[in-house]
Amino acid sequence: MPFSVYDPQGESLLNSSEKRFTDHSSAEEDECMERTGRSLKSLYDQEGFQVIHFPIPDFGVPSKGDLEKAVRKTVKHAQPDGIL
Repeated sequence: MPFSVYDPQGESLLNSSEKRFTDHSSAEEDECMERTGRSLKSLYDQEGFQVIHFPIPDFGVPSKGDLEKAVRKTVKHAQPDGIL
């Protein structure tokens, strides 16, 4: 997570923005705010990332429905005309 204790300078965001990949977000917005002190969704939007939200509870597993949604969106985005 950029700007968290493990990446305080946001280097993971800087490195990935050069590649312009689609980010898959597993953290909820309130958790991002708590850990980074900023809205990562807003930052990703500002940087031009297309975010596929994929919530995973801490120490848990995602629901089957959330997994299916994320996979469908990812496959759609991977198509030549794939726009989210």
